[in-house]
Amino acid sequence: MTISCRKDDDGCWKCRKCHNLANSEASEYFLEDATYLAYEAIHLDALNPANHEVQIHRPTFDKVLGDLFVIHEAARDTNHVLHDMIFKYQVHLNSDYGLNTLNVSLTTAAYNDYMGKKGESNTEQLNDLTNIYDFSLTSHYATDYPFPFHELTFTSETDYNIDAFEDMLKISEDVMNVNVYNYAYDIEGTDITPLFVTDTERAYEFSYGWENCDLLSCEKYHFWKVEVDDKCNITSVEEYGDELPE
Repeated sequence: MTISCRKDDDGCWKCRKCHNLANSEASEYFLEDATYLAYEAIHLDALNPANHEVQIHRPTFDKVLGDLFVIHEAARDTNHVLHDMIFKYQVHLNSDYGLNTLNVSLTTAAYNDYMGKKGESNTEQLNDLTNIYDFSLTSHYATDYPFPFHELTFTSETDYNIDAFEDMLKISEDVMNVNVYNYAYDIEGTDITPLFVTDTERAYEFSYGWENCDLLSCEKYHFWKVEVDDKCNITSVEEYGDELPE
C-alpha cells in the first residue's frame, strides 16, 4: 500500500499530511466517517467560528482523517487491542442526519414566486442554494394544516456544514422554517463520537452495540476510547462496557 505522506525528522507521520489517502484501505473505510466527525467536532465548541462556515472546516477534517488513518493502521496488527473493533465488528459512525439535505418551508406566496420563475425567486438566499452550492429541488410537500405552507427538500452531491444554511436561509421572511436533519437512522449499533479535538490532542469514543437494537439503542454496548496526539501517536486506549460477543 502506497501512502502519500511525509515524515518529520523523528520519523513520525504528519497527521495533517496523511489525509491524502486516495485508493487506500483506510481511506475507503473511514472517509465518510471523517466528514461527519469533522462536522461534529467543530460543533463541540459553540463559539467556534467554523460553526458558521458553509464548508466543513478543512483543517479539522484533515486532523480527523489523519487520526483515523493512524487508528486503522494500528488495528492492522492482529494482536492490537483495536484490531477487532475495525476488522471484526466494523465500527463506523452512525448518523441520524444528512450533510447534504435541507427541508425548507416557504409561504405560499414565496413558493408560487419560486416555481413561477423556474427556480429563481426574490429570496436571494434560496437562489444561492441552487446557483452557488449546487442544491437541487428533489421533493415538494404542500399542506393547509395548521396553516398553508410548502415544504421543499433540496439535496446536493456535496456534504456541507449543513447547520450554516439554517442561519443563512432564516434571514428571509419568506422562509418559515429550515430543517437540516433527515433522520436517516441506522440500527447497526456502531458509532464514533469525537470527545475533544484540539491542535495538540484528540479523543474519540468508538462503540459497538448488539442484542435487540432498535432505532435508538441496543441492550449491550462495548466502548473503546482512543486518544491521538499531534505527532500521530496513539497515546491511550481504554475499553469499557459489556463483554464483546464472539
